[in-house]
Amino acid sequence: MELNRLPRTSRGRHPAVRKLTSWLWALSPLTGVLGPAPTWAVLAIWKRSRRYAALAAGSAAATITAFVLYETSAPGDSDPSSAIMFPLTFSSLILALRIRRRVFDLPKRDDEWTRPMITYPPAQPLPPQPQPQPALTRALQARTLREEARTLLATDPSLAEELGIGRP
Repeated sequence: MELNRLPRTSRGRHPAVRKLTSWLWALSPLTGVLGPAPTWAVLAIWKRSRRYAALAAGSAAATITAFVLYETSAPGDSDPSSAIMFPLTFSSLILALRIRRRVFDLPKRDDEWTRPMITYPPAQPLPPQPQPQPALTRALQARTLREEARTLLATDPSLAEELGIGRP
């Protein structure tokens, strides 16, 4: 048994690594120069989903439109690309944060990472012990004494006669 191995989940990775990876992926729309399109493209390839592929294509089209508007705008005009890129990036960030747990198969709450406690069945009370019955106890003692007397009579008849055991 290896002591240095981390516990693994059904997906094969340690839960803390999966959680960290999910956060890095969800925050990735903020880091890309190309906007959030690479985030959705990676997800579409990974999950083989047409829905995420369409989202990646739409993000790429909006990003290309923003770059074209930036390049064609006059130097004195306000930047029209920020009017596209800011809402696109912000909405992609919100969507990525919302679907993060479902994409990475994370539990709904963080306290579900802990191992379940071992529960034992409730203790059963001991059955009541039978009280000794005086008449039964006396009868058993008398039986034991009679067996001893028979043994003594068979092995040492003179001692048995002195003790008054047997017929006169």
